[in-house]
Amino acid sequence: MKFLFTFCGLGLALAALGNPNPVLPSGLRDPWLWPFATTSIWNQAIGSEARYVPAGLKPQGGFSIDTEILLRVAPDAPQRPLFAPKSWDHRAGGTMHLPPVRINDQDTVPDARQYWTPNFCAALLMPDNHTVRHLAPMCRPEPGGPVFGYHFGESEIRGDGITGGHGGSRMSALGGSVRLGELTGEAPLHHAIKCCLYAKPYCYFGDDRKGFRWPAAVADSYANKESYGSDNRAMAMGSLLALPPQVDISRLKTPVAKKLAAALRDYGCYIVDDAAHDVFYLCAERGVEEEAEKAWGHKLGEWTELRDDLHTLLPLLAVVDNNAPDRIGGGGIRRAPPAPPLAEAPAAPAPKNVPSVASPASGVVSPTKPTGGGFTGLALQNPSMTVGKDKPDHWSNEWVGSGKIKVFRDTATYHSAPAALAIAAVGGAAQAQVSQMCDVKGGERVKLSGWVRADGGANAMLALQSFTADWKAIDLKVVGNAGTGVGWRKAEGEITLPANAARAAVVLMLQGAGTAWLDDVSADGRDPGAGAQPKAVALPKVEGPAKPRHSCDPVEGFYPDYPQAWRQFLEGQVKRAKEGPAAIVFLGDSLVQGWNEQPHWKEHYAKLGAVNFGVGGDGTAQLLYRIDKGILDGLNPKVVVLSVGVNNVWPSFDAADTVKGIQAVVAAIQRKAPNSKVLLVSNWHFFDKGDGGTRRRVDSINAALKEFADGRKVRLLAVGEALLKADRELEMKFYVGDKIHLTAEGYRVWAETMDPVLAEMMR
Repeated sequence: MKFLFTFCGLGLALAALGNPNPVLPSGLRDPWLWPFATTSIWNQAIGSEARYVPAGLKPQGGFSIDTEILLRVAPDAPQRPLFAPKSWDHRAGGTMHLPPVRINDQDTVPDARQYWTPNFCAALLMPDNHTVRHLAPMCRPEPGGPVFGYHFGESEIRGDGITGGHGGSRMSALGGSVRLGELTGEAPLHHAIKCCLYAKPYCYFGDDRKGFRWPAAVADSYANKESYGSDNRAMAMGSLLALPPQVDISRLKTPVAKKLAAALRDYGCYIVDDAAHDVFYLCAERGVEEEAEKAWGHKLGEWTELRDDLHTLLPLLAVVDNNAPDRIGGGGIRRAPPAPPLAEAPAAPAPKNVPSVASPASGVVSPTKPTGGGFTGLALQNPSMTVGKDKPDHWSNEWVGSGKIKVFRDTATYHSAPAALAIAAVGGAAQAQVSQMCDVKGGERVKLSGWVRADGGANAMLALQSFTADWKAIDLKVVGNAGTGVGWRKAEGEITLPANAARAAVVLMLQGAGTAWLDDVSADGRDPGAGAQPKAVALPKVEGPAKPRHSCDPVEGFYPDYPQAWRQFLEGQVKRAKEGPAAIVFLGDSLVQGWNEQPHWKEHYAKLGAVNFGVGGDGTAQLLYRIDKGILDGLNPKVVVLSVGVNNVWPSFDAADTVKGIQAVVAAIQRKAPNSKVLLVSNWHFFDKGDGGTRRRVDSINAALKEFADGRKVRLLAVGEALLKADRELEMKFYVGDKIHLTAEGYRVWAETMDPVLAEMMR
């Protein structure tokens, strides 16, 4: 970002920037502090031929920082395991191996938590001072521990700087990031900047532009005409926003707004991600927000005058609609001179690696110990499943947590000839393990590796389970996995056995429907399958369905990690429907499904002849699909208990559309079961009161449902209000930690509210 200045005295002008200084005494640019080619999108100012199209932003919403993790990697930094995040809310604990990453042991990034899910897009400059590695959302809770985040490839710090880890655009975290010292220093910003905007009202999606434009390479995976709801074709991921030169910025009050305004006028701002709510996020290096608060005594997101300034600026922003690879910034005479040439290397050396002992929970050996040896080889037998007939010899310990399985020696699917160990779920999803037991000594180090594969909706995992001398299970370490459809994947990890361990089992774990395989196992650091030629009989890959445009469009459900599981839920429910009548049918999502775990279900509802057709993750679209496919055919229930609508939030259906979806479900029930009455549970309150206006949304839905229910064929049951405190915040004794699902106490209130009404409707 930058005010207009001439090139003479450039070093002096930028010397006022503070710490650090991106211009070296030689007049060259520091490639770490002011990266990428002079011709990069980040270093090209707006041109006189720029064609401006109003962006249509409104003077509302908040302001905050989208924190970016920018790290330099020391020459002696070790290589650490990289895992895909476990989930968006809890990134640590993922088990899917990605290419390992070099990183300083002392560099940490906190995990996300509910209601705090920063993008944490990361750029790591490798020791060669050229290669930048991109990760997002990055998480590394423990010094020396594994890293969690998706790998978005590598780029050259002297290149165009476009690609990187912003998921909504695939644009760089390093390029355009506001760096330490830039916001608080006296010098103007000297590069384009980046922002995250609320895509639903401001970004366009259509047949002619799928939510993005150059230099963005993609839009969000969920992008469609509903989630990107603007009619302004110019606005999309990758759009270059700018203030037209005639805009008067002299009346701005705060130094932050003045500096941003000058940068917006001279260089512009690229849209790189969806804010997911009405906040303008400025992308900046970690520490910028704290630095600004220290300088001005205000938290940026709570600074009233700054918010007022931004509300003045936002409606004035326009899109440089002719921004293109050959006309960056629109072309013509530029508003600022080009960036100076790059130096060969950063002025400051990379930080030294500070070795740190990882905690046992990380599953990583202390980096202060050698990693090239010192492992204890477990006495594994038949590691490549060569010996055996129906089952591989020595792989004989079986455990089934749920479902039914078949364990066999598979000579058609293997990593190396002639066979692999296989577990297949029979007749539906299963959770099971097959293992080989070894004697061990506590404190020993083990390097476990093996090749795993899964198909048919399964997830295969390789793990080491430790036991005490009296067979008490004390520690389970998963070293890697393979989901359905990814082929053979190597799982490996270094493990320090607990001090009281006396035995350990090398375990193949199966989760879900389908089959899991294990082959070429090693527990001593060797790789017996290194030269293998994998062989497998390909199974059909299940593709996810298209996302519904409206809440009343029937669409099947889909779990990406278990692609066939939702269909198996549906098949089981259709099969139950064909078996004959049920007095009561519970329909809905995971809140309904949760009744199966409550004693009151067996003690009361099951005795009344109830069946539970709740499926986790379902919204109105998925429930309509299930009804269309026959889950009510032949049941002829007296009462259908319907609770659905919470999951309509994630496809971004608003309150009015959600009401239409619920009404469509009721109409479908009445078509399939015309003699049934519907007990409609009003929409549940979830999350905190101030989070996205959830109370207002739910109140709006329930007010419409109250008008819709006639009190005879459709009765409305208002349970959610009983789970709120006087200030209308959630009463947490009724909710589990995610603030959506219910505790046993919450189900008790539901039952006490529902049972008298249900008894009356059954008569």
